[in-house]
Amino acid sequence: MKKLLTEPLLHFLLLGVGLFVLFEFVAGDEASYDENVIVVDRSTLLTFVQFRAREFDKVYQLWLHSLILSQNDPFGYVTKCCHHSQN
Repeated sequence: MKKLLTEPLLHFLLLGVGLFVLFEFVAGDEASYDENVIVVDRSTLLTFVQFRAREFDKVYQLWLHSLILSQNDPFGYVTKCCHHSQN
């Protein structure tokens, strides 16, 4: 029994159960949970993805433009990229 009381796994499990019980007393009812829930439906997700794609495209175009202007293209990426886009 003494060896069991010195077992770290037992301490961890008791601490976890204690935190769970404490949360149940402190948290309150389920109505308070709904205030903290973020609902993402299909249209909201679609709007978000379209916005991210549009913004990423702007950043990519600015980066590509800065490479062209600075002539800083050590690997020939701009040349390859522009060559493929013309075909």
